[in-house]
Order: sequence, then structure tokens, then C-alpha cells
Amino acid sequence: MEGRQEEMGDHPAFRYLLAPRLPVEVESLGETRLTNLSIGGARLEHSLPVDPGSIIRLKARLPETSSDFSLRARVVWTSLACRRPDGSRSFVSGLHFTDPAPELLVAVQYLRAVGRATPLDPLRRSVRYLFTPPLVASRQGNGEAMLLDASASGLRAEGDKLFRPGTDETLTVELGEVCLSIIGSVVWCHAGTDPSRNIRYTTGILVRRAGERLETLLHVLCETGAARIDLDGPHRRLEMLRQRSLDKATRRAPRVTRRMVPNDDLLLIRQVRERLATNPDQAVQWFNRARFAMKDPEVLRFVNVETPWRNEILAVWEYLDRSISLSTVMAAFRAR
Repeated sequence: MEGRQEEMGDHPAFRYLLAPRLPVEVESLGETRLTNLSIGGARLEHSLPVDPGSIIRLKARLPETSSDFSLRARVVWTSLACRRPDGSRSFVSGLHFTDPAPELLVAVQYLRAVGRATPLDPLRRSVRYLFTPPLVASRQGNGEAMLLDASASGLRAEGDKLFRPGTDETLTVELGEVCLSIIGSVVWCHAGTDPSRNIRYTTGILVRRAGERLETLLHVLCETGAARIDLDGPHRRLEMLRQRSLDKATRRAPRVTRRMVPNDDLLLIRQVRERLATNPDQAVQWFNRARFAMKDPEVLRFVNVETPWRNEILAVWEYLDRSISLSTVMAAFRAR
């Protein structure tokens, strides 16, 4: 039965994006809508504030039916989602259902069947999404910026005014009913020029608040075709790290322990390992080079027939043009 439940997606941990949002009635919270839903809880947008720990009751009707359901929920967290230019505000809260009604399971299944509920899988923080075209966002008291791409933990933006590294930045995006204020820290900023020779600033921002709401926005944009996954991003990063290692590393290095492996080297080695695992034709070339490397007396000082992952270690080492010491590669494998 549990296997069947997971197949249907009715496990409490499964979340579903509701598009369009589902209007609900909640006393004293103003205009309210559910943005996502699971068997165990939901996320609620509302126009009036509420205190965490409050017990509320939601009443809703399934679209195009006469079926109503009512749920009692506890507010787990709440935050300000957006402050509009006219002074109005919107809030978002996370709810935990204290007594899930049998009708909830029926509601989830119905919303899935009519295409109103889409599985909202947690986005990997490393996946980056490109906006096509760029999104317009307002900077708090500092004009507008264009959002070029984003992940669940950060974004890249462009504007005609300087972004100062180390400062906080608030960007507000409005898309139809969605209003999202993204608060983050400026990590870097580079100046450039556009075709008209006007100065433009490109910045990288680490998102500190609205991370989960940003995930939802990315999901909606992908469904509407306004965003797409940057498939070349991981390969560009791999080549950048590989070149960085070539520039700074030496052919010979002392033995290291797993705690001594630099984070950049560790990430690079793991990405190369994953790339070889997913590209068999390319892997053959590097495993052949690893076989010849075993004839080198210097290599035999570190690796022998009893060394775990011997061929894979040497293949990764050869792929990196031996720019990272063999002992570092071995330590990275042990650190997995």
C-alpha cells in the first residue's frame, strides 16, 4: 500500500504547485490563496498579517464542482512577500494541517487530474535557469534591474546603476498575481558597455530570503516557457575550474589527507568523475591513458593493484592533465 501511495504522489512529503492559485476563505486574513499543497500542509498567500502559532481554518471549493472542504491548520512560519508602490502588502505563510480531513486526499487527486496541481520537486541549488527574455525587477529606491538568470540560491542581474559588493539589495518582481521581493547580498559587480556605449553593471547576488518562493517562481516560469535550464552551465564551470587548477598546480606535490583537499579541487574531481560516468565513449579514452600510466614508476609510488578505485583515480588524474597531484585525487576519492 505504501508503494502505491508513493506512486500516486500522495505521500505527505509530496508538494504540488497550484496554478492558477486556489482561492480559499480564512477569517481575518483578507484575500487568501493556496499556492501549493500537500497532504501534510500548504503555503498560503494572504493580504493581512498573521502570527506564527495561530490556528486557522480554511474553507475552499474545488474548481468547477460543488465539493467543499474545510481544514484546520497551524501557522508554522510567516513572512512579508511583497510591499507594493501603493503601500499595500502581501504575506506568505507555511501551514501544517492539524487534522487532515479525508476530503483533502480527494482534493489533491482531483486537482492533479484536471491539471491544476503539478509536482513541485525540490530544485537542486546548482541548477541555473535562464530568463528569456530577462525579467524586469525594481530596485528599492534605485531604478530597475534586469534579471538574467537565477538558481534557488542566487541570481545574476544587470542595471545602469552600480551594485556595491558587500551591501544588501532588494529586488521586487511582479508577474501577474505573483509579487516577490528577493533580498540578498551583492557578491560581485562588473562594469561593461552596451552597443550604444552606455555603462551597464552586471552583478551576482546571493539570495538570503525568498529562496523557497524563488523556487516556485522558477517553476512557474519554466512551465510558461519564460525560463529554461542552463544545460551548458555545469560544463562551463568544470572547464573554468580545470583551467584554474592548471594555472596554479604543480606536477609534484606532497601526500595529502582528505582534510587537506581544497574545496575547488574536491568539486572539480567530483565533477570530472561524474562526467566520465555519464559519457562512456569519452571515458574509454581516459581509462586507456590510465592503463598506460600504471607503467610509470612514479605513479606506482602512490597506486598499486590493491588501491581502491585505481583505474578511476588515474583516469580522472589524466583527464586533469595531471594538474592536481595524484595524492590529492586519491584523498578526494576517499572523502566521498
